[in-house]
Amino acid sequence: MKMSHPMSRGFTLIELVITLAVVGIVLAIAAPYGAAFINKSKARSLTGELTRSLMSARSQAITYGRTVSVCGRSAPDTLACAANAEGWRNGWLVFWGGPAVAPTAANLIANVNRAQGNVVLNAAAVRVVFYPNGRASPANNGLFTVACRNPGEGAVAKFRTVQLGANGFLNTVIDGDANYAC
Repeated sequence: MKMSHPMSRGFTLIELVITLAVVGIVLAIAAPYGAAFINKSKARSLTGELTRSLMSARSQAITYGRTVSVCGRSAPDTLACAANAEGWRNGWLVFWGGPAVAPTAANLIANVNRAQGNVVLNAAAVRVVFYPNGRASPANNGLFTVACRNPGEGAVAKFRTVQLGANGFLNTVIDGDANYAC
């Protein structure tokens, strides 16, 4: 009697090795673009969050007829304004009061924490103040810059600039949207 062996189904070792090699090559090519995509998404998100906070502060000032300030934080999870413009990298505070008022739990409107990463926020002012008539101080065409830091190089590429006019209106300028921008 003749014994027949059924044909086995599956992949050979060589087929698996070739498939894994092709997948590895594709991932190696795509990885830098994936990191750039993530950084650009983070930069867009940061720009949007900052713009929404500033627009909300202006709206609160007009709606309630009170002065509203926005300042960079002295450190993460604190209710103190930073002494310099570097504080915006830790997040920001929105609160009732003018230039001489310090933020407290009683006058706090919004509290934004931010972790340091490849996307950085550079500011030209320590504090922005919105008055009941909607005007803002200081007015500056390059008040905030959102940039991406390339980890290996230490170089910073400008991505967006948020401009604030004396009338309190915001304008976002696209500085770079190509793959090398972030």
